[in-house]
Amino acid sequence: MITQKTVDVLYKEQRGDCAVCHRLFTWDNPMQVHHAVYTRNVNFAKLLDMPQNLALICLQCHTTLHGHLTGWTRRNIFYQDKVAKGYDMQTWNNALKEAGMVTDYFIDTSGETSGGMERGA
Repeated sequence: MITQKTVDVLYKEQRGDCAVCHRLFTWDNPMQVHHAVYTRNVNFAKLLDMPQNLALICLQCHTTLHGHLTGWTRRNIFYQDKVAKGYDMQTWNNALKEAGMVTDYFIDTSGETSGGMERGA
């Protein structure tokens, strides 16, 4: 379950704008929570409903671009953004791997030694 606290953290990180088009959220441009790196799976909700996997996007982007947001390239962009924001994506991904969830391969391109994902099961 995605909590209001999680939404508040994401809102602050994103400075109140859409993670895709960067328009500010307003009454006319409402925000929605998007499972950015891995799609939602009820069996792994505890791990997938964490800030590491979520981005706030506007209704228009969520509605019109959803198919483009679920491709590997865009999910990797979301992943790299989380690394840049200081999330330990490698540890998070390893927890998914141990749970039998991970099937993708992401590489940390930040140049840092921590935060990269390993190949999933």
